[in-house]
Amino acid sequence: IQTILLKGDTKSFEMRLSDYTGGARLWFDYPLFGAGFGNLKALQPYVYSPDGAMGFSNSIMAVLSTGGAWMAMLYYVPYLAMLFPQVTGSKKYACFGWCMLFLFFTTIFFARLIGVLIIMLGFALMVGKCYVDKNRGTAP
Repeated sequence: IQTILLKGDTKSFEMRLSDYTGGARLWFDYPLFGAGFGNLKALQPYVYSPDGAMGFSNSIMAVLSTGGAWMAMLYYVPYLAMLFPQVTGSKKYACFGWCMLFLFFTTIFFARLIGVLIIMLGFALMVGKCYVDKNRGTAP
């Protein structure tokens, strides 16, 4: 707890915290379609950036604020679905989902290939589980 208190007084902590609040404020201004997917420059007036430093630290608010509610659903549904073994069919996939959700909250990778691949994996796990359940017990 002492480490958290020490970190809480730094500019870096304030900048990262403002990334969450600034992302929410930008989303409130452009709720449905966002400010343009991947357009992190639109976030600059909404976040604390001493010395004009440009950057953003989390994917969860970047997707919501730049892509809007419709794009957020494309990202959030597979991430949330991967958290539950009942949806994925495996506790190992659920553990992987928790790790990826942590990274989604704490790093910025939503517009990179790895971000899209994780979304595709989430959808594939959801569809694959439904397909297996539907065809279980039927032999060709």
